[in-house]
Amino acid sequence: MSGMHGRKKIRTTEELQQARKEREAVKIKEYNALVAECFEKLMKTTKEIWEYRHGSGNYGGTTFGHPFLIRFQIAIPQKTEKQYDGAALNITTRILHQNPDFYTVWNFRRLILREGVLKDARISYVRSADAIQVSLKSELDFFMQIITINPKSYWMWNHRRWCLETIPKPAWERELALVDKMLDMDARNFHGWNYRRYVISQLARDPGMTDTQALRTSPALARSEFEFTTRKVTQNFSNYSAWHNRSKLLPIVVDEIEGEEARNEIARQGGLGGTVTVWER
Repeated sequence: MSGMHGRKKIRTTEELQQARKEREAVKIKEYNALVAECFEKLMKTTKEIWEYRHGSGNYGGTTFGHPFLIRFQIAIPQKTEKQYDGAALNITTRILHQNPDFYTVWNFRRLILREGVLKDARISYVRSADAIQVSLKSELDFFMQIITINPKSYWMWNHRRWCLETIPKPAWERELALVDKMLDMDARNFHGWNYRRYVISQLARDPGMTDTQALRTSPALARSEFEFTTRKVTQNFSNYSAWHNRSKLLPIVVDEIEGEEARNEIARQGGLGGTVTVWER
């Protein structure tokens, strides 16, 4: 923009703020329209919409205490059937790229996958397991696209767990490599540590086992994890998540060692050289 005598006009702070507000208003309007379209596709009845608006419906595990849709002035027409198609899945993708902590939309996304994409795969393909594998592999890739927005998002990690528990051939070794990288970037990410324990238990377990039982059947894996925590607390002594993981592993590692002296040495290592008393077996 040019002013008098061809000189470029410099915007004032107030003008810049107003321009930013206008851009944000457009984005908010587009986002709210996406949310409205998502709910329109997945809420079947007027009663369902009324319950959600008035906080009496349970969507995503928690009853909302505020009329979400009214607050954003979202009007949803009556629907006669829910839509679990690719268009609905794409809408959730667009919403989650902007707001990856919108857990109701994550729940809708799983519903679309179960009742749409995955159900169609089971019906339409002779080799349905292969089709389901491809679909859920795409979901795992989607996670990688948005996890950098908020690496500590419970809802994203929860969705990844669901994918791996649903996919016919989960690659647990790949998951362990992934969480290694995540903890290299943020060694104190407690969601990453929780997920690591989950992956380790899946590598070790037989059906019906608890995490601790699984590790007791795989002492080499428990020892490897113990050494991993040693590296992490050596890098950062105040890493509470690493210490917590270590406290879970120490009894298993000690119990597997032959001889009182060797057990005492491992126990001392548990405190990184501190004095630790080994309990009676």
